[in-house]
Amino acid sequence: MDETSLFENPIIYCHFASGIGDPKYLPVTSWESLNKILVEALDSYNEINAVMNLVDLGAQYINAGVKNQGTVFLMTDSQVAEEIFLVLINDLLASGEVPGLFQDDETENIIGAMRNEVKLLGLQDTKDNCWKFFIERVRRQLKVVLCFSPVGSILRVRARKFPALVNCTSIDWFNEWPEEALISVSQRFLEETEGIEIEVKNSISQFMAFVHKSVQETSSVYLSTERRYNYTTPKSFLEQIKLYQSLLSKQRKDLVAKMDRLENGLAKLDSTAGQVDDLKSKLAVQEVELQQKNEDADKLIKVVGQQTEIVTKNKKIADEEEKKVQIINENVREKQQSCEEDLAKAEPALIAAQEALNTLNKSNLTELKSFGSPPDAVVIVSAAVMILLAPSGKVPKDKSWKAAKVMMGKVDAFLDSLINYDKERIPESSLKAFRPFLDNPMFDADFIRTKSIAAAGLCSWCINIVRFYEVFCEVEPKRIALAQANAELAAAQEKLAGITRMINELDENLAKLTAEFEKATADKLKCQQEADNTNRTISLANRLVGGLVSEKIRWGDSVAKFKEQEKTLCGDVLLVTAFVSYVGYFTKKYRNDLLNEHWLPYLLKLEVPIPITENLDPLSLLTDDVDIAGWNNQGLPSDRTSSENATILCNTERWPLIIDAQLQGIKWIKRKYGDDLKIIRLGQRGLTTQQNEFKIVLKQLEDSLLARLSGASGNFLGDTALVENLETTKHTATEIEQKVAEAKITEVKINEARENYRAAALRASLLYFIIDDLNKINPIYQFSLKAFHVTFEKAILRSIPADDVKERVLNLTDEITYSVFVYITRGLFERDKLIFTAQVAFQVFMMKKEINPIHLDFLLRFPFKAGVTSPVDFLAHQGWGGILVLAEMEQFRNLDSDIEGSANRWKKIVESEAPEKEKLPQEWKNKGPMEKLCMMRCMRPDRMTYAVSGFVEEKLGAKYVEGRSMEFSKSYEESSPAIPIFFILSPGVDPLKDVEALGKKLGFTINNGKFHNVSLGQGQEIVAEHALDEAAEGGHWVILQDTLEMCSKESEFKCILFALCYFHAVVAERRKFGAQGWNRAYPFNNGDLTISVYVLFNYLEANPKVPWDDLRYLFGEIMYGGHITDDWDRKLCRTYLEEYIKNEMLDGELLLAPGFPIPPNSDYKGYHDYVNEILPPESPYLYGLHPNAEIGFLTVISEKLFRTVLELQPKESTGDTGAGATREEKVKSILDEILEKLPESFNMHEIMGKVEERTPYVVVAFQECERTNILTAEMKRSLKELNLGLKGELTITADMEDISNSLYFDTVPTTWADLAYPSLYTLGAWFSDFIIRIRVSHNSCARWEKNSGIITDARLKELTPAMPVAFIKAIPVDRQDLKNIYECPVYKTRTRGPTYVWTFNLKTKEKRAKWILAGVAVLLQV
Repeated sequence: MDETSLFENPIIYCHFASGIGDPKYLPVTSWESLNKILVEALDSYNEINAVMNLVDLGAQYINAGVKNQGTVFLMTDSQVAEEIFLVLINDLLASGEVPGLFQDDETENIIGAMRNEVKLLGLQDTKDNCWKFFIERVRRQLKVVLCFSPVGSILRVRARKFPALVNCTSIDWFNEWPEEALISVSQRFLEETEGIEIEVKNSISQFMAFVHKSVQETSSVYLSTERRYNYTTPKSFLEQIKLYQSLLSKQRKDLVAKMDRLENGLAKLDSTAGQVDDLKSKLAVQEVELQQKNEDADKLIKVVGQQTEIVTKNKKIADEEEKKVQIINENVREKQQSCEEDLAKAEPALIAAQEALNTLNKSNLTELKSFGSPPDAVVIVSAAVMILLAPSGKVPKDKSWKAAKVMMGKVDAFLDSLINYDKERIPESSLKAFRPFLDNPMFDADFIRTKSIAAAGLCSWCINIVRFYEVFCEVEPKRIALAQANAELAAAQEKLAGITRMINELDENLAKLTAEFEKATADKLKCQQEADNTNRTISLANRLVGGLVSEKIRWGDSVAKFKEQEKTLCGDVLLVTAFVSYVGYFTKKYRNDLLNEHWLPYLLKLEVPIPITENLDPLSLLTDDVDIAGWNNQGLPSDRTSSENATILCNTERWPLIIDAQLQGIKWIKRKYGDDLKIIRLGQRGLTTQQNEFKIVLKQLEDSLLARLSGASGNFLGDTALVENLETTKHTATEIEQKVAEAKITEVKINEARENYRAAALRASLLYFIIDDLNKINPIYQFSLKAFHVTFEKAILRSIPADDVKERVLNLTDEITYSVFVYITRGLFERDKLIFTAQVAFQVFMMKKEINPIHLDFLLRFPFKAGVTSPVDFLAHQGWGGILVLAEMEQFRNLDSDIEGSANRWKKIVESEAPEKEKLPQEWKNKGPMEKLCMMRCMRPDRMTYAVSGFVEEKLGAKYVEGRSMEFSKSYEESSPAIPIFFILSPGVDPLKDVEALGKKLGFTINNGKFHNVSLGQGQEIVAEHALDEAAEGGHWVILQDTLEMCSKESEFKCILFALCYFHAVVAERRKFGAQGWNRAYPFNNGDLTISVYVLFNYLEANPKVPWDDLRYLFGEIMYGGHITDDWDRKLCRTYLEEYIKNEMLDGELLLAPGFPIPPNSDYKGYHDYVNEILPPESPYLYGLHPNAEIGFLTVISEKLFRTVLELQPKESTGDTGAGATREEKVKSILDEILEKLPESFNMHEIMGKVEERTPYVVVAFQECERTNILTAEMKRSLKELNLGLKGELTITADMEDISNSLYFDTVPTTWADLAYPSLYTLGAWFSDFIIRIRVSHNSCARWEKNSGIITDARLKELTPAMPVAFIKAIPVDRQDLKNIYECPVYKTRTRGPTYVWTFNLKTKEKRAKWILAGVAVLLQV
């Protein structure tokens, strides 16, 4: 292809061919379009990211170093498009030299420019001296100003990467402006604002500063309670001032315009009565004038009639004459045509004669005349000429040549006589004398031409003149007749013209009379119309004046109101400005608090009061019901907060940031500003919409009314169209006002009815916000408002109808609660369902005031007195500490003494199998469900999941705790093309039966060929592929299942397979026991079992005997062991297999668990029946664990339950969720307590000075002391910093927020835990442990028998029996006694795994496998 063509029509594809935006791979249409896109993109990028490059920096160097100009290089962090820019800045700050800044030639130019100045200093002008001089001057003259924000970690990271940013700069921290600065700045700006007194301006400045400071304080509270940041900066304050000035100017103009319009309307109404009197006088004059014009018109019509009759008569005569003239004219035309035809015949002869004359001239005539004796033919011609030229027809007798020469004597005269010859009047005598010549053969022009040309010309002239005359004579009679006819025609035409002139005169006269008549008629009609209009205007004016009476009163009141508002405008706009500038990011509670608890009270106590409207609603100044109604119709939610947000959005001068999680705001914005978009918000009710339309139309009508009145000038009642429009507008407005009044009555009734259903609405609202917080448990739990709305509406439809409103509300509330519960729990993991259920129950009954928030706080937080010893053996020390805290509450007073006094009775309850179902002794049995939960929390923490389930069952109903699985068919019914179903299947779940049942119901069965069930195996690939192809084409269902072939060693295979399945169940379910089950969590799944079964099958088929060791190795080290990373877990897995898979099992002598021997050979159904009948109930024994393991497991679950529910509690700062104190007060109390009890740091110099020998143990002690000092210092620092933040003296940072949350939730802060020893304690217990720090070892699921010195089973409910103080001594390896030894792992905490320390060899009489399977370990801290 030609290169020119290629570049003219490029074949280019790119993803931005249609513009920068969503990538669409399209062709580039032309170079121009591509260039435009790239230029726009580059401009946009450069606008957003200010680019710094070496050229810009080099120019600054030249200005400062060469030109010796003081220069400032200012850069903000938003201009750092790439971190590499800071490399240049770092070099610039550190040394002043930036590598690669100048090219070699540029460097030479700089050195050359420096030489003279270096010489003046007395230095040698070497390159080094010149360059150093240049750099020193740059360092003096070039000032670098970096404006970086300290918010977040960016500045900290940059300071580490580029140390010169800190080391080579003087840091000027931009702190918050003090109140004095805020007041001063606002006063300066307000000086330019007109219409406000100076004293009031000072008060306005004070208020603006107070607003800014109060928002800062509220932002701190907002952060600590809601965990949401709201930043206020000096820019925010300046924007407040700017907005105030702008709004004040706008509102003042609008207010003046409103008053002018209303006053103009009132003035027009006041002048209406006087205008009506003038109109009546005018109407009287118009009626007299109309009567006179009627008389004049009647007279004229008679004269016009007479004149018309005369004209008609004469026109008839003229028509007859005109017909005669036409006949004569036709006759003349025919005669004239005949004459013209005859004359045309003579025309050739006349032309020939003329041509003959043309041959004659003076020369040839003179030649002719000079002939002495001419030929005879010439003589004959001359004689003929003489005859024709004979005067009066007197033919000369002498026709000789001589006579002829005399005739031609004067050639010119002779020629003229020929030319002017009267050819139409040749005398008869001349003709008679001439005719003989025609017969003479010599009288021929051609013949004579041989003799003389002149004679030939004369001959031809004679012949043709005579020939013309003869024809002419034939025509003459016709010409005479034609002349007579023309004369007759002229006479007739003259007569007709006379008649026509007369008729024209008559017509003119008639037209004049008609015009006069028409004018008189028009004047009469005009006068009549004017009179009618005047009469109609008087009537309309009377109706209008009467109709606008109410408007006159209302407009007058409005003018007075506006004048009052004008006085308070500066204060009203001030409050509104504060509202628009600052409250947008806050929720309703904080908005109201700022407005009513801070700003309004401050305004009232100012020394110089600012005029402000009493009880001012900030929205009323910026919007009205009409605007809000329009917004609601555009899709904006109708609640107050949404209206406030829309008002702020429409009036702010800054870019508004909209947090719109449920996409309600964006819908409204699209409908408000997007003309081409049509989005309808679901749930918009018709009544409401009609009301909104009424408000809008009413406002439009009033605006129209005022606009027409204001636009009318002079005597506006004379403008009939205007008056009629005003009346129509008023009439329409009246009709709508009546409809509005009726609608308001209806609305009141609806509101009354709606109020009855508020309880159901509150319940739905509560439920929504509960489920909205579920993502805090797991990010997968995302539920939209739209989905909740669908569930809510379906619940309403499903609820039981009732005639009684109260009963109906109860039915609705119950159905909504249960429907939402079912919908949500269906999408939760099993472990989280009780958390959600508990949160619903607690919040529902908190709202109903049936739960004391102090009790709920205790249940969730479980504060206990640390360091106390339980006086009874059936309660743990920690539990007794909780009892003591409870006993301090009024409802639980003397609980501790009752338990001590009736220990046996309480012990029986506490140690029962299900203590939560037992009746409590004495008066405690009368306590409510929540009080019982609190007591049970102290006594049996392991049973709290059951206790909470019982609480939910008692308060909400059994259906909330019944185990159920959602029918697949119901889920299918709730699906739609827009609502898909997601299956999250756990290993082992098989939905086949449900799918088959639903398929049968919907017509997808194997019998009708729409359901394909294919068992996969050898040779089935083709069948499966065929089924898939057929189903894809016909829209069928396909199920693919895997199968297994039978082994030749059937009995061995079945026996080992059963044990393998039991092994799989044990290792998988053991995970629920946490760290005691497995040190680390492993993803055991059905795939492991399936592969192991294949391995078992293949090895049994390939070996004559069962390869026990090979199988155990493959299962324990590869199939399942492939997941395991911890050595102790690998030992556990190996031990299970050694116990479950061995030769004894083939003889039926193996117990898989106590009371559960290996089954005999059977079929599939037999094995299932065996499991259902023989397998013991679920218990730790099935896993080889001690029963205490379940207690620990359940306790952990309970702790997680309450911890999670606590974190889901509303983070309000009021005391209604806690023990009568705000969140900040609780945090402050804990903070103060820790600071008070925190010990001083160890004096390491003093301690080290007391030690003479630094043994390894002493060195470790020193290290621990140093670690403790570091931890203590961090605790003091972070707590003091948080204390300042709570006081408002420091901005709350993310680290401070984390510390605050930890103190509130009773957890050890991460920054402390990182410096401390591993621990699973809560903050209170951890701090107590930190203070007293007694190193005591504990044993898990076993205990140390002191007397016999061996490990033995733990007592029931004794979860971590204490180990005695042990003396650890190093001995040689060969002296170890490993007989009857259990190698017991030692861990720092219950998390085990990564906290492993060492191994203790503990003596035992039991098999070590027992302790391995039981997960027995020594814990340094519980």
